[in-house]
Amino acid sequence: SITGTVGGQQALARLITDARAGTIAGLTITAADAALAGGTTRLGPGGQDGVIRVETTQEQSYADTLELAADTTLNSRGNLTFTGAVQGDGVPGRDLAVNSVGDTQFTAGVANLASLSTDTALTGGELHINGATTVATQTYGEATTTLSGSFTGNRFEVKGDSVIAGPTTITMASDTVSFRKSINAKNSSIDSMLTITSGTATTPRGTINLDGAIGDRTKLSGLLVTGGTVNAAATIQTAGDLAITGTA
Repeated sequence: SITGTVGGQQALARLITDARAGTIAGLTITAADAALAGGTTRLGPGGQDGVIRVETTQEQSYADTLELAADTTLNSRGNLTFTGAVQGDGVPGRDLAVNSVGDTQFTAGVANLASLSTDTALTGGELHINGATTVATQTYGEATTTLSGSFTGNRFEVKGDSVIAGPTTITMASDTVSFRKSINAKNSSIDSMLTITSGTATTPRGTINLDGAIGDRTKLSGLLVTGGTVNAAATIQTAGDLAITGTA
């Protein structure tokens, strides 16, 4: 929680408060970086519309755990870096939208959110994310998204090219999984097994869309796909196991 002085020695930010809605209604940083560190940084409660917004003309760097106590939008004209975990505060329905002109990196993963979206409003660089857990949707809009770890939720979409940087498992409850462009391994020396599942044996299987070429530059270690309908629009090349279960 932010309870002390912001910009005490040098004016760094404009802080807008609304006692009716909570301690912090919105925070807009226009002249310097937003570098918040030291244990846990908590953003929220939100303003009159229930949303926290952090906007910077340069980079944003969060070195500790970032806890969201409201729907949150982070906009940066530089890079966005999350060294610690990013998580909701335990209240259902927390959404996070991240937009960056530069690169965005989630080092420790994302958890306990309703939805996660990146680069929905700005023309960004690359996204690096090491796992995410949401109740609903995950949407990644960068030109290149580098994935590793475990992703769980209900709906998943990568709009740009995908790079698999380690064993990656995508498990959605019942809705669509979509890779809109190519999928390649980061390099041939790593374990780049990709496992994609929508639904279970006792719940409806969702559609899985593989719209781009897979392994056309660097082959995946393997690819295991299980869904209701599986749409593969281009060639698939792997160095190891390849199994697709579903209706073509």
